[in-house]
Amino acid sequence: MPTVQLKRVYDDPAPEDGYRILVDRLWPRGLTHARADLDLWLKDVAPTPALRTEWHHEPERFEEFADAYRAELDGEPDTRDALAELRLAIRVHDVVTLLFGARDLDVNHAVVLRDYLLAHPDPRSDAPDGEQPSADTSPEPTPAPVAPDGTPAQPQVNDLAALAVEHLERAHRAPAGRSATSIAHGRGHALRQTLIALTAGSALADHDAPGEATLQVLRGHARLTTATESWDLADGALVAIPHERHGLSAIEDTVVLLTVVVTPHAG
Repeated sequence: MPTVQLKRVYDDPAPEDGYRILVDRLWPRGLTHARADLDLWLKDVAPTPALRTEWHHEPERFEEFADAYRAELDGEPDTRDALAELRLAIRVHDVVTLLFGARDLDVNHAVVLRDYLLAHPDPRSDAPDGEQPSADTSPEPTPAPVAPDGTPAQPQVNDLAALAVEHLERAHRAPAGRSATSIAHGRGHALRQTLIALTAGSALADHDAPGEATLQVLRGHARLTTATESWDLADGALVAIPHERHGLSAIEDTVVLLTVVVTPHAG
């Protein structure tokens, strides 16, 4: 099973952090983008502003807050979308660190989120029984600076060919045969792109559709499957992901680009 751990975003980044995800809704005060060293900012997985304001970090009301936050994780549309992206990150990285800004290490929403993930394990995890993958501690590529409104601080140009080579090398070192990185976000994180490398014979087990999404094969040969159909995808293939549970397996070493559109919800 992948490792999901917690850390204050103000603490120094370390190789053992693995994939670093900020799960606060607000940008940490006084922290530079370089110092944060984020791979991903999932602000919509945090408690809604109304819940955060109502709780106001009162320790004696933490259990009441935790119950309300778990209800949001179960039913708030924007939160569900962000939670689906978080589960994808956990599925393709051996170690994921959830970063938060609160001073109290035990009374904060990240603790509730981590415990929620442990209590509701992703049924799509396909690690063999007894296998405990270790982290790939080679350095991650430097992410583009992220502005407090969630937009890139400057236009980001990605060399997909170079990233494909780099992450296939990482996938070959990883016990699960996978490596991934977020490479682009649209304004307000409405557009999310993830490059995923899979070694021959490895797979992403059946999982729910992430919403409106496409999958493009940058190199290799993969098979996309649902309960009733399958599609063989070679170099250059681009397919709209079906709106049903599906899996992806690598026939040979493969790199794909997953593009997800997160549709804003009213209210």
